[in-house]
Amino acid sequence: MARVRRDLFIGKPDKTWYSQQQLVKKALLYPAAWLKRREVEIPAERYQAILEGILDTIKAKGNLDQVHYISRYLFHCVQQHIAHHGDTYYEEGKAIRNRVSLVMTSVERAHAGADGTVPVLDQAYNVLQLGRRKPKSKPLAEPLQPGLF
Repeated sequence: MARVRRDLFIGKPDKTWYSQQQLVKKALLYPAAWLKRREVEIPAERYQAILEGILDTIKAKGNLDQVHYISRYLFHCVQQHIAHHGDTYYEEGKAIRNRVSLVMTSVERAHAGADGTVPVLDQAYNVLQLGRRKPKSKPLAEPLQPGLF
């Protein structure tokens, strides 16, 4: 979060940062939710490297002066990155060497009392989704199927 604020919200008032902070969190947790839906885990170091790569690309190639809603732009960039590279991360996550590494890491962390990275980040993403408004559905004028009696 600190890096996002330092690199992407340059020269923006604090009010802008605080008003867009919720969507920034969703953007940073989106890859974890994507991986969790596919029942794949990657190590925390790899997850951090993916996010840093996305932020480096935005900083190098993005024209942030023309972006008015930076958190929405960040979320869009993360979604596009996962759309293009998600299969690579999926294959990485299900590779046997990664599974062995995760098992060994989880055994070590079990003794230390820590949980897996992706499930914890996915839970945080789901918590952020709870506050989202659901669209109101309008009642139908006629039932889709006639009554039996």
